[in-house]
Amino acid sequence: MCSKTWDELPQDIVESISKNFTIYADYLRFRSVCHRWRLSIPKIPLHLPTQLPWLMLSHSSFFDLSTNKIHHLNLAPYSSPATLVCGSSHGWLVILNEASELRLLNPITLSTIPLPKLPVTVRWDHNTTRSPACLIKVVLSASPSSDDDDFTAFAMLGGNKFAFFRKGSDSWFVPDWNTKSNWVDVVYRNNSFFLVGQDGMMAVFDVDRLEISNVKTKKIFIRNGHRYLVFFKEDMLLVSRLFLNGSQSGLFSKTSRFMIYKMNWKLGMWEEIETLGKYSLFIGMKSSFCFRAADFVACRPNSIYFTDYYCGTDVGIYSLDEESIEMFPGYQLSPYGYLHYSVWVEPRP
Repeated sequence: MCSKTWDELPQDIVESISKNFTIYADYLRFRSVCHRWRLSIPKIPLHLPTQLPWLMLSHSSFFDLSTNKIHHLNLAPYSSPATLVCGSSHGWLVILNEASELRLLNPITLSTIPLPKLPVTVRWDHNTTRSPACLIKVVLSASPSSDDDDFTAFAMLGGNKFAFFRKGSDSWFVPDWNTKSNWVDVVYRNNSFFLVGQDGMMAVFDVDRLEISNVKTKKIFIRNGHRYLVFFKEDMLLVSRLFLNGSQSGLFSKTSRFMIYKMNWKLGMWEEIETLGKYSLFIGMKSSFCFRAADFVACRPNSIYFTDYYCGTDVGIYSLDEESIEMFPGYQLSPYGYLHYSVWVEPRP
């Protein structure tokens, strides 16, 4: 409870103090000091810079790397142990329930947006990873936070199929495009979705033209591991994650090391790089990000923060300098057991 002195601070002073916070969790604590302060400042801060991603541990728990603490959020009824996260984009989660219903959910504001059912049958596999067959990942082109924002959702489906949904439509559209590539990841930049295969081959889906085209790219032959696409400033990176036991999926595997390639668009080939410099990568099956480490106290430069999505056991920080792996500070391995989350989420109001 606030003392009388603090409770009587003028509203403009309270507002001025609140604008000095750069971490969203600190802003929430400040706003919850007392009822008057809560009414004096907006529920959704618009001044905050980009935040370090939170690691989703369960349907309602998130690990905050900036404070090494766990936030418990009440996301019911949209998120429960029976739901799966099929994407994390612009601060929004793509939630799939057992009725194959898709919904966008902002875990900070609790705003939700229903999406049409996918034009494919989505089966649930409870025997292995509990992941939905025929749905690999969903990526958004922009944040749908306000009514003025236009966005496109792009879904990677099984059988090398794709579907996209535009705001205002009442259904998904499946392009008629035949390909034999084994597509494993997709990212968005400048009105296009870029796809990459396990062998490094690429394709581009143009949102304006509604066309998919192959990119002439030389293949990369690496025996085992998984591929991730992420933009590093203006460059596109292909991150190859290698496992100890040679597994292709990473299920119950242990990560041994990472290799990073930068796309040379002129030559149409991936060129290996050995350092990220002052930057760090956050990679995962459902979302990947790049940050300038100096902008965050808790972020280590030239490092890769990784998660496995499947069960939260193969996670950690890979140092490119030391070529070594260590656990997140303050993180307890699998504190919630095998709940099949472990997804990076940008905390955006």
